[in-house]
Amino acid sequence: MGFERCTRWNQDGAWTRLNLGDTDPETGRAYTGPPQDARLAPGERVIADEAGMLDQDTARALLAVTQRAGATVALVGDQAQLPAVGRGGVLDMAAQIRGRVYDMTELHRFADPDYAALTLAMRDREDPGGVFDRLAAMNLVTLHADDAAAREHIAGCAQDGGAITVATNDQASELNERIRALRVERGGVDDTATATGRDGLPIGAGDLIQTRRNDSALGVANRQQWIVQQVTDDGTVYAREAGSGRKHPRTVALPADYVGEHAHLSHAATAYGVQGATVGTAHILLSEATSAAGVYVGMTRGREQNRLHIIAADMSDARAQFVEVPATRRADTRLLTTAPTG
Repeated sequence: MGFERCTRWNQDGAWTRLNLGDTDPETGRAYTGPPQDARLAPGERVIADEAGMLDQDTARALLAVTQRAGATVALVGDQAQLPAVGRGGVLDMAAQIRGRVYDMTELHRFADPDYAALTLAMRDREDPGGVFDRLAAMNLVTLHADDAAAREHIAGCAQDGGAITVATNDQASELNERIRALRVERGGVDDTATATGRDGLPIGAGDLIQTRRNDSALGVANRQQWIVQQVTDDGTVYAREAGSGRKHPRTVALPADYVGEHAHLSHAATAYGVQGATVGTAHILLSEATSAAGVYVGMTRGREQNRLHIIAADMSDARAQFVEVPATRRADTRLLTTAPTG
């Protein structure tokens, strides 16, 4: 980005800058400038989607780069969804400090207009008991006796083009293992040639995986989803991008070492893993680790249906659990005192 200067995070998470002629520590060669398609021109606009997950350090870096290039920034996101992993609150601060703010007033994702209206109440978190009652009246709440029963039921509901949301990575791994076993039994996944992901689970042709580290050389991004096409004898995973909407989806080759460190099964994922996705049918499993933002994200992925799963003795117990889901803590707002280093 920029003109003749390269600005980026290094492997240690520090903000660095390279000038023309500097030795690039990643390549060992002299830096000759950014490629043409990575140059920002005066007057261009950078759109940051899912900006509620933008942390303050990255926001400062983005603003510094665009200001130097004479470009502008548009932040697009939902303040009620998941916050940044680091210091957040960027959307709140941007709205307070300067710029134009546009609030969307129409919902286009959901097939049922009544459910679309209910998601607004879910977003506001003002009457969780009333929201649960309406979900129950729509027959969108499923009760389970215990974790094993919930996992087995949800695994049986897994389908291509759907989303399953859980609260923790451990829950995702357990559910992914069971979903994969069922898909192998049904012939949807080839278990004869596999690689091993960062979750320790095998990956074969037919599996849905998620990459967890940006790598421009490989052509992959963090939390991007891929459908595995082939696994070679040396563990290389050939995969086609999922959910891109492209007429001709891209295919990438992921080396075994990348897969082992930075890729994992994604039949089920945390709310951070599904935020931004739009699917036909979605399921979310409520647990003690689930936040209100997590519920909101998990229950708004599906166009046709969004189903809530709760381990509870009865509907009264399930309602009490839903009402007690904690609201997400408001993010840190010290943007103006946070600056990138390097």
